[in-house]
Amino acid sequence: MHFSDTHLGNREYMMDAREDDFYESFNEAIDIAIEERVDFIVHSGDLFDTWGPSNRALSELKDSMVRLREKNIRTYMVMGDHDRPRRIDYPAASIFDFLGLILLGAEDVEYKLMEDDTLIAGISNMKGSRREKLPGLYAKADQLAKEHRNSILISHQGVSGYTHPEDVQIQEIDLPGSFAYLAFGHVHVSAYRERPRPLPMPDPRR
Repeated sequence: MHFSDTHLGNREYMMDAREDDFYESFNEAIDIAIEERVDFIVHSGDLFDTWGPSNRALSELKDSMVRLREKNIRTYMVMGDHDRPRRIDYPAASIFDFLGLILLGAEDVEYKLMEDDTLIAGISNMKGSRREKLPGLYAKADQLAKEHRNSILISHQGVSGYTHPEDVQIQEIDLPGSFAYLAFGHVHVSAYRERPRPLPMPDPRR
């Protein structure tokens, strides 16, 4: 199961009701994952609305991760631009690794192999000076994918053709073509393109 940009803790319009909406949407996704008995979840960034989330946002995530752990469902994620700490610190999501929340690709390509040899690779949001690394990181990930029959890349970037020109961080032509599934976040509208470059971007508000 793939979803993204849940922005837990977002008090849109400074309204408590809107913050509740984000938690409810997130919990609905968790309910579906449990009901459908998914093998795992991929979350492609901006789990929280800020790199220093509130105690409530942390508590809401903890409760959801406990529910997933009870069903033996792991979650693989990358950092979005909202998740990345603005100073030297651990990302907030990393403290929940003991509950099966696995953070990938903070500074480089990182991956996990499933028992059936499915590759799950991750590249977190690379903004600022890190953006120059992206073409090389995607090329590196592409080589990894060629070694496995099934492969998923999780990432969180503004891709040309899917976002406003001023928000583009990577050109679509530079995306790896060897993955079976590209699970991207960052754009808050739903988009899907079939092979050879599948680029799903789920809308968490739908």
